[in-house]
Amino acid sequence: GQMEKPNVDSIEGLSPATTYYWKVQVRKDGGNVVDSELHSFATIGVPKAVTNMQPSNGNTSLNADPNLSWAFGENTKEYQLLFGTTNSPTDVAVDWTSTLATSYQTSGLKANVTYYWQVNVRNGFGETEGTVYSFKKLGIPENVEPIDPTDGATDVSPIVTLTWRFAENTTHYRVLMDLGSDFEYVAG
Repeated sequence: GQMEKPNVDSIEGLSPATTYYWKVQVRKDGGNVVDSELHSFATIGVPKAVTNMQPSNGNTSLNADPNLSWAFGENTKEYQLLFGTTNSPTDVAVDWTSTLATSYQTSGLKANVTYYWQVNVRNGFGETEGTVYSFKKLGIPENVEPIDPTDGATDVSPIVTLTWRFAENTTHYRVLMDLGSDFEYVAG
């Protein structure tokens, strides 16, 4: 005979990474019990954490805003990218999505600031938090602060000692001085 529309029964509470066997048992008119063929299916496991995260953890030699990249572990259905300046970042750069991108281009980052990032993954069986990575972007010194003599000073002796502060990633300096705007090299 002709089969009627399929019957559906939802089963909840399945365990991850488990093989299940199932069959359907029906009672026909007259009391006869008939079993279907035995079938099996396997549930996926809890997602594995991302790997191959770049830039490397603790990197402090980046000269530009980095492109963050990673590889997904098994069983990932969705991911989320957290990014910020606090360890265990809370700012959501990419909210939970099933579009599994493997990179994120940062922009507008400040030099000499440590940034933290984390890629979390999930599926129907759970969520796996990723390892928190950090990096610091180098840059030209953001603040060079002349200290002495003060701007506009008029009582400067013929032998002057120039004093200034500069950002921590400064490796070289050069002092330029002139009567006008042609600046010739003096020291450094």
